[in-house]
Amino acid sequence: MKRFIFPLVAVIMSGICGLAFAACGKASFEPTILILRDAATENYGFAMATDGDKTTEIIKAVNDVIADLKAKDKLNPLAQYYSQVLGGNIPQSCPFDIPDVNTTYSKSASVLKVGTEAGFGFFEFPVESKGNIRGAVGNETDGYITGLDIAIMELVADELGSRIEITDMNFDNLPSAINDNSIDIIAAAYSITKERRDGGTEKYPTPMTFSNTYYSSTQAVVCNKHAGYDSLDKLSGKRIGVQKDTTSDFLIQDAKENGYVCDLQEYQLVSTIYAMLKNGQLDAIIIDDSIAWLLIKS
Repeated sequence: MKRFIFPLVAVIMSGICGLAFAACGKASFEPTILILRDAATENYGFAMATDGDKTTEIIKAVNDVIADLKAKDKLNPLAQYYSQVLGGNIPQSCPFDIPDVNTTYSKSASVLKVGTEAGFGFFEFPVESKGNIRGAVGNETDGYITGLDIAIMELVADELGSRIEITDMNFDNLPSAINDNSIDIIAAAYSITKERRDGGTEKYPTPMTFSNTYYSSTQAVVCNKHAGYDSLDKLSGKRIGVQKDTTSDFLIQDAKENGYVCDLQEYQLVSTIYAMLKNGQLDAIIIDDSIAWLLIKS
């Protein structure tokens, strides 16, 4: 079954700020977000190998933490907190008490091994120094990784009485990392999909077990306002950038299987495709809407 029905219709949501290309004689770049009306809402969860020895215990702890954050209405405030940290404006206080488990628990304690791709907006991102940021894992030599997903993982580690270890890797390497036990769990704004749950494909050979949903999003197009792309039909034949092996990537791949024509370009990092868009090397990028808004404000 295909995830989306084409053609998808998009509606212009906003055009924010301009970036002049006067020196090159080009029109200014004004990023615009287009929300895809027919794109299904995607739900994020934390994923583990279904046959893992610790899967039941860890997923239960994750679901307990998610339930507690939802009951106390702290997920959105935490997302806002990390959005501010990402923007360089660190708030005086964090809306939830995030423990520093690597300080709390001794080096003899068990370790929760977390895999992420630290370049996805407020969900996970690098910082050079921890300062007074809550939910930042790393060291002063290599730097730290923080964000909403990392904070939730620190809470999970605390629930388990464990220390935490974060491994930053390419997004498309995360499934194999849980299969070979390099990591215990994926924390990367990871969409809960049937393909990932069921396994049995080249991309996802073994089934994954997901936590409950903690965040929901939908797909968006980011392009230059002056291009006038108000639907995917108008992007036909254009250069579209996506982060490799994400829902955005699958969306366009499915569309192409149904006859949609475009130049699909896949890259590992969101920052790469946005830089290419601004430089005129792509006509549009497709990404989760929550991250699209952060990109155009950056």
